[in-house]
Amino acid sequence: MNNIDIITKILKMKTIAVVGFSPKKERPSHYVSMYMKDNGYDVIPVNPGHKEIRSEERRVGKECRSR
Repeated sequence: MNNIDIITKILKMKTIAVVGFSPKKERPSHYVSMYMKDNGYDVIPVNPGHKEIRSEERRVGKECRSR
């Protein structure tokens, strides 16, 4: 597999983990994640201080991971 194939494969991925995801809407980790979710990405929030993060009465992604 050459570099172009690897880059193409990475760019086609639709799942991202957001380390340091915040429930505070003014934080970049929150609004960027919501943008990604609204545009077809599966968002996995990672934050040890939260079990689940909600935004606008909907789940942001999957259960919030602590690590």
